[in-house]
Amino acid sequence: MNRGEPEDVLETISHRREFLALLADEPLDKASMVRRMNVSRSTVNRAITTLESHGLVERVDGAYATTTTGILAHRHLRETLSVVEGLMDARPLLADAGDAVRDDLPLSLFRDATVVGADDDRHGPVRFLVDLLVGARTIRSVGAVFRNDVPTSIRERVVNEVELRMTFVISSETLDWARTYHEPELRATVAADEHDLWVTDDPLRTTVAVVDTGTEETVTVVFYDDAGEPIGLVNTADPACLVWARERIDRVLATATPIDAIVDLD
Repeated sequence: MNRGEPEDVLETISHRREFLALLADEPLDKASMVRRMNVSRSTVNRAITTLESHGLVERVDGAYATTTTGILAHRHLRETLSVVEGLMDARPLLADAGDAVRDDLPLSLFRDATVVGADDDRHGPVRFLVDLLVGARTIRSVGAVFRNDVPTSIRERVVNEVELRMTFVISSETLDWARTYHEPELRATVAADEHDLWVTDDPLRTTVAVVDTGTEETVTVVFYDDAGEPIGLVNTADPACLVWARERIDRVLATATPIDAIVDLD
């Protein structure tokens, strides 16, 4: 078996991924591969020779099957392609991201991700967030809070809905904005026992939210322009990204101040 250089193996996996997928379903002989894939016998011979040399397929009772290594390698390739696809969709959101934002984001955020930008429809990200919040049971978030164009019904749910539990960490700048534009809702939310609201002096360039609907838990990262307006978001249920988001929220919470220690309710 030829162990091969990682670059050569990765190129083989990418170039011959259809064979790996086909042979993972069931062992096939070369004649069957020719028929199934509609390729020449020479193409099948070259593909099998290369894949077998790297230990990605093996001969089983006169046929060929993907090895455990081949199955895992093909899975890794699919996950990598999914990340790249998400990154390409998110290019407008990442174009002006600073070093702090770029270095903090995990690649898992872009795996099997939904990307919603404001280029074609400036209300698209807000509508997505509204739909997400309508079904939420718990929300843990670090970043900005509701802007002016969020429907009143959602703001009322935050204040009045007893089944909704929120843990929000906002920046001192966002607190000043909320005091200016939504003082009554801010006071009512702070006074409610259902929610934990915190304030941090750290600059928050994105919003990171973990939303649990009771049937699904997802991560949403919202990106903003220099004026603080949302330019788009990335949403995923990837388990590794959920771990990252929870840890990031907990890290900011550890040094944040309870908002009721800042906001005077009298």
